[in-house]
Amino acid sequence: MSFSTDSASSTASPRPAIIDELAQLPVLAYQRFVLPNGLVLIVHERPEVPQVAVHLFYGVGAKDEPPGLHGFAHLFEHLMFSGSDNLPGNYIAHLQGAGASELNAVTDADLTHYFQCVSQGALDFVLFAESDRMGCFANSLNQAAMDVQREVVINEMREAELQPLGKVPAMVLRGLFPADHPYAHSVFGSERDLRQATLADAKAWFARYYRPNNAVICLAGAITADEALAKVTHWFGDIAPGEPLERTLACPVPCVGAQRRAQQFWGAPALLRMAWPLPRNGHPVTLGMQLLAELLTGHWRARLSWRLEHELQLASQVSAYVETGMLACYFNISVMLLPGQTHAHVERVVREVLAELAAEGPGWEELELCKRGHLTGALQASGSNHTVAHMLGFSELLYGYPGAHREVLERLLRLEAAELRAMLREWLGDDGLVLQVSPPALTWAPGSGPLRTTPPTIALSPPLRLPAMQQLRLGNGLDVTFVPRAGQALMSVSLLLAAAPLQEPMAQAGLAQLTFGLLGGGAGELDPGAFNEALRGIGATFELGTSVERMTLRLQFSRAVLEPGLALLAAAIQAPWLDEQAFEALRQESLEASVQRSGILVVMPALIFPAGHGYAKPLFREGTLASLQQLRVADAQAFHQAYYRPENARLLVVGDIDQDALEPMLQRHFGVWQTGVAGVADAYPQAGCASMGQVALADYPGMPLTTISVLFDVPAQGRDAVLTALYKLLGESFDSRINQRLREHRQLTYGVSGLMSELPGYRFMGFELTVAAGNVGAAVAEIVTELRSMLDTRPFTAVELEAARRSELLQLTMLGDSPASMAAILEHALYVEQGADHWRQAADKLQALELSELNHCVREYIRLDNSFWYIAGDLEGFENELNSLLGLPMRYLPSNQIELYAATQING
Repeated sequence: MSFSTDSASSTASPRPAIIDELAQLPVLAYQRFVLPNGLVLIVHERPEVPQVAVHLFYGVGAKDEPPGLHGFAHLFEHLMFSGSDNLPGNYIAHLQGAGASELNAVTDADLTHYFQCVSQGALDFVLFAESDRMGCFANSLNQAAMDVQREVVINEMREAELQPLGKVPAMVLRGLFPADHPYAHSVFGSERDLRQATLADAKAWFARYYRPNNAVICLAGAITADEALAKVTHWFGDIAPGEPLERTLACPVPCVGAQRRAQQFWGAPALLRMAWPLPRNGHPVTLGMQLLAELLTGHWRARLSWRLEHELQLASQVSAYVETGMLACYFNISVMLLPGQTHAHVERVVREVLAELAAEGPGWEELELCKRGHLTGALQASGSNHTVAHMLGFSELLYGYPGAHREVLERLLRLEAAELRAMLREWLGDDGLVLQVSPPALTWAPGSGPLRTTPPTIALSPPLRLPAMQQLRLGNGLDVTFVPRAGQALMSVSLLLAAAPLQEPMAQAGLAQLTFGLLGGGAGELDPGAFNEALRGIGATFELGTSVERMTLRLQFSRAVLEPGLALLAAAIQAPWLDEQAFEALRQESLEASVQRSGILVVMPALIFPAGHGYAKPLFREGTLASLQQLRVADAQAFHQAYYRPENARLLVVGDIDQDALEPMLQRHFGVWQTGVAGVADAYPQAGCASMGQVALADYPGMPLTTISVLFDVPAQGRDAVLTALYKLLGESFDSRINQRLREHRQLTYGVSGLMSELPGYRFMGFELTVAAGNVGAAVAEIVTELRSMLDTRPFTAVELEAARRSELLQLTMLGDSPASMAAILEHALYVEQGADHWRQAADKLQALELSELNHCVREYIRLDNSFWYIAGDLEGFENELNSLLGLPMRYLPSNQIELYAATQING
């Protein structure tokens, strides 16, 4: 059977220019207010989800640091989380207790940006908390908090810079900008400067920069402009403004001339970086260079990546991008060289490609494809409160008003090939200094503010209720679930397939992944390049999701291109290019990747499950060396023939369309999918046979960092409420005991993160952290102390349970705030057959959870003899200490961890 995708074919007549489709982009309506104290408020009303994104920007970043205080802006960002006068204690813990999601802060060269998303009922609390940090923080600044956060940010800097290529970004800045330029140093700064920073520096920094007339707050979500103005005025209106600040509006850099530098790093791959200075963000030259970056490496057939990676096979990874800033930008080309290639040769090819592009310029279709990516990105960003708040606030600070982002996009979409050629030949903008002087237009006067002694109550909203799902069945038996979503800008179409690792024979481990990985590499009459360009031509995002029991293929695109989008998806699933060349390339790539894999989920399946067990594979689902070596394209073709059938699949369509319009399209593209006798899945692998109580050691002499990962075997079903709370308390929550002990009290790590792996019949839960090489024993000792205290002397308290419970309940109210997240939730709901009230029932069970059940669960499962430890790093001299602390059988792993999976393990 052949498939035609005329609407997306390269032979089709040219479409209208992408600029004509700008009308598809929703206009982000907003209202802007300026409080008497200078605080700018931006409000975007979006009532669909009972959630509000709260973004607070301060106009200060690394560019504002004086010599001797490099890194201080980032350090102060961390200090802002250490508690204020009326909300003492850790800010993250308070906001997690309020159910906040997307909770974080970012410092860059220009700005410091604090953000979170909360339910409607928690909005007053977060405004109180943010205003207390702005207005009532100076007295809470203390030496103890500064010492703790200084060590935290130094740990973060070390973990970043000790990576093999971690110091390259700072080297680029030093080479590109003059020493006295505000961008000549990294946001991390230097450890020496951080060590000498004082509490007086912190108080002066706060008084100068963390004032309302240097800030923008943006609220996006389920709130009206009048409500937002009233609430923000109530909480922020009494905060005094600061002194007016001198602003540098632009600081372009002339071409630095030819500079060549060489540096060697232990364990690093060969890398070529090339960079040129550009004007500030939003300048026409910078916009043109963003398109140029797309032309070079932004898609599968892009000129530079195709030449280096595919045509000449000189590089494994190529990227071009513009690093943007408010004062200046710079253009980057980064090339990861393949073994045996030289920097000089690769640089020569890069310059040849640039010269070709400057001489002949991009073709119309080529340029329009790159513009399509920018329009699609804007469409996706408009679907989430979080990203909308960021866009509006950033546009206000960068361009002077919130709606500028759309105008900037329009300018980019209107650029022509001739302009790009001229920019490429001479991309420097005007230089010089422009100084603007004006008196501050502030009318603020001292007055009474809100009562701050008691934080506002956090109210719970109802948890997510899944939208109404309509069911239909095509003539060939394909079940379709359709979820109409009026007003949603993007269509989401997902195909769920029972063609996963659980369906493959053990002797062919990796076959399901390889077969699925070929989807999107050409389909029907479209070769891989044409298929990729057809996707880009309609602005579609193409995502493949895998697990041990199912595969999910999801496309998202605008409603206007639904028909060609369905055609491409149908072709990809029914007639993929399962040819020998593509299969062998992917198989070889999988073999090479398998040798490089490491980590607890790579080694644990081989050590806890008996040979031949269905999960005794790397990551529970990947192929082994032996199985991958023996697989052939005929195996993939047979697997596709057996399992890729309509009776083995379900289609999910979410978007703004009615069933009468949708069903004929589905019938045209999926109704012709041939039925047959689908392959029969094996029964789930045997449960209850995981052999826990082990320690796996991976010794890498000289490695500066060590990874410590711990997993416990917990029930797979029936204990969701208690395990949800335990997961937060064990390591997923910032306020977990283990994170607080190792990060805040002992400064042994930048942070502890949660680990969870769920399989049919099994669930493994735990945590992971990274420490400096010499701190392995101390870190393990602290972890063991905390784990034993949970079992015996210091069980979890009612306060801890309530904090975890409320955080989870509040997060349940904010699920599905974007098309992509709603699609993922609905996919999972279809797979596990959840009802519309699943999340409400989950909330009820969590509300009913007793402290005694939580601590009983800890005693039952959080035991050393029920744990699996993976410790990887320079372990010389630590074996006896680890043996004494853990008292578990230990084994050293081979340098190639995949070798744990002997051939006998896949022949069952």
